[in-house]
Parts: sequence; structure tokens; C-alpha cells
Amino acid sequence: GDDFVQALRRFDWRYAPLICALSVGYVLVKGMRFVRMMREVCDVDKGVLLRAYVAGQACTLLPGGVAARAALLSQV
Repeated sequence: GDDFVQALRRFDWRYAPLICALSVGYVLVKGMRFVRMMREVCDVDKGVLLRAYVAGQACTLLPGGVAARAALLSQV
């Protein structure tokens, strides 16, 4: 607990926007790759596929998260 609090105090918060931007960019690049692959096998709007992919991203951290992402995409 105390080590974590100390680390937060020492962290240079000027890097936080860059870290967040790189994280979002990474998810969007992976999402666009997914959209490109899915467009080969289905005729669903690119925006819908990208939103479904990004919405399912948080689920992948949970047990069975990949199944949750598949369930989201099956509704498309």
C-alpha cells in the first residue's frame, strides 16, 4: 500500500497524457486491423465493427472475457 502511494507521488504526471494517448492509439490500431480482417468475411459497417471491438476490449481482462467479446460481436 505505502509503496504504491509513494510511486504515485514520485510519478511525473506530465507523461500521463502521452501514456493515455498511446494506449488509445494501440487499441484503435488493433481495432482497425480487426475491422480489416472482418470485412473479408462479413458485410458489416466499419464503425459498428470498431465500436464492438473497442467495447469488448475491457472484457478481455475478465475470466471468460474473450467469450464476452464474441457475444458482443455476435449481436452485430
